[in-house]
Amino acid sequence: SYCFATCATCTAPTMVTFQVDMSLQTVSPNGVHVAGAFQTPDAWQPGATEMTDDDADGIYEVTVPVAPGNYGYKFINGNNWDGVDNDNEAVPGECATDGNRLLVAEGEAMTVTFCYNQCTAECVADPDPEEITFRVDMTEETVDAAGVWLIGGFTSPQWQAGANQMTDLD
Repeated sequence: SYCFATCATCTAPTMVTFQVDMSLQTVSPNGVHVAGAFQTPDAWQPGATEMTDDDADGIYEVTVPVAPGNYGYKFINGNNWDGVDNDNEAVPGECATDGNRLLVAEGEAMTVTFCYNQCTAECVADPDPEEITFRVDMTEETVDAAGVWLIGGFTSPQWQAGANQMTDLD
């Protein structure tokens, strides 16, 4: 049998429950969302799939139907990509695929649970901050009049405005 208005057979969606532990985060006034290639009709919409914490335990969740397949996704502490009143999750490299989390939906209902910005479900508190000095040798480069800037997952907002200007005092 075929699905209405298609030449393909019908495939039942996988019910996926996304859970993210936000207990180590200050939650944006715009809420917590999940965005990814699984969203229909338009993928990667940061404010379209809101997560809720009905029992106030710091774990936000939402259940959505997902067609079987592989999808990149990430959690958003807020509802947009612009870095204003939000924080786009920086998925650690050891659990990232192309900078995102990977969902493999295979038909059975499933739950995916992570701590925000971490690879595990259980949150591990960050160690106390340390002062780190970054140095870059620019002797073989032409330095732009605007200077040299440092940006990363540690700037606020991450990988966006808020970079640190580097200096060459000697």
